[in-house]
Amino acid sequence: MARVNNRYLCTLLVVFIMPFLMGMSGMGGNQGRPGEIGVYDAKILDTSNTSVKISWVNIDGKFMFKGFLGKGRVQVPFSNILYIEISKDEACIHLKNNKQLCGLKINPLSRIYGKTDYGNYQIALKDIKRIELIKIR
Repeated sequence: MARVNNRYLCTLLVVFIMPFLMGMSGMGGNQGRPGEIGVYDAKILDTSNTSVKISWVNIDGKFMFKGFLGKGRVQVPFSNILYIEISKDEACIHLKNNKQLCGLKINPLSRIYGKTDYGNYQIALKDIKRIELIKIR
């Protein structure tokens, strides 16, 4: 009898908690594509002054550039960006509206991924000087 009651209580507990756990999947902000439509290429200039053009560019699987401005987190969609300059662990984003967002602290271990004519490409933000984004579709 106690075994049946334990099963009943566990089932009720799972049914009660499940909606809360399912709702937590989006915690941490807007993940994935934030209404972004299009595919971007990028021209990357690394710290050794090597320039590489990549297609289907993303940063850690996202189509936005993320950083911290003071204590707050900023996520700028690729559709708003002309180019990004990186120095050490800070970035300056040059926006399409002729404004700049500078002094962003970045995660230097974040990576840019894309494809080249010779294969897949990836590079850590700490190894980049400049990223120029080009919308192709």
